[in-house]
Amino acid sequence: MILLYPGCVYKYKQKDILRNYENILKSINVDYKKIDELKCCGIPLRNAGYSDDFKEIAKFNAELMNKHEISEIIVLCPECHRMIASKYKKYGFLSSEIKVNFIVNYLLEKLPGNSRTSIKVTYQDSCYLGRRSGYYDEPRKLINKFGYSIIEADNTREESLCCGGGGNVREQNFELSEAVAKLRVDEFKKTIEDLKEKGYDDKKVIIECKNYQQSHLVIRNLIHQGESCPVQGCIGKIRLAGIF
Repeated sequence: MILLYPGCVYKYKQKDILRNYENILKSINVDYKKIDELKCCGIPLRNAGYSDDFKEIAKFNAELMNKHEISEIIVLCPECHRMIASKYKKYGFLSSEIKVNFIVNYLLEKLPGNSRTSIKVTYQDSCYLGRRSGYYDEPRKLINKFGYSIIEADNTREESLCCGGGGNVREQNFELSEAVAKLRVDEFKKTIEDLKEKGYDDKKVIIECKNYQQSHLVIRNLIHQGESCPVQGCIGKIRLAGIF
């Protein structure tokens, strides 16, 4: 049985992205289930130094997955994916035989064909998806599969800058978070202006990270002073735009 594990942000806050991903999975006839009793993956506890509490919640989740005879897990959040794929197995809570897939990698393998569109985008590497898990090519390949062409910003992949929303920075130091976001936005603005000079009117920034939503208002204000923002959001938002 395949489990879809959305993570707290998509389960409780960004529900539209969860619905979009579910629509994609249904469109390719993926038979999956969700387990409402599952808790947070535990990463906020672990990052805050509450190791024992993290292990307790991880053990609870893993035992529930085993009870439902889960053989494969599709995870929507880069942080949750790293915790479940790495730490749950490291501590022996989750069987090494259970396959843990990040949604982008799963869709890259399962989605048929390729689309074509003239839309040009730039891509923001998620810190957890990139530097922590090493997934740089997979999101780009999936974006290409949707038909988009990627124009890279100045700093990408291992050198990509944080969006300013990760690591609970916004909750602890809003001014620092805003300053980090501005650095990245300045690069986005340069890339967008380069596209504009080349005659491309439809320009978007795609960010495969749950924390983009926390930085969205900052990014929007920095780029357009409150006007329409070119941030597309997660790859999961592309589907309902009818791109593929």
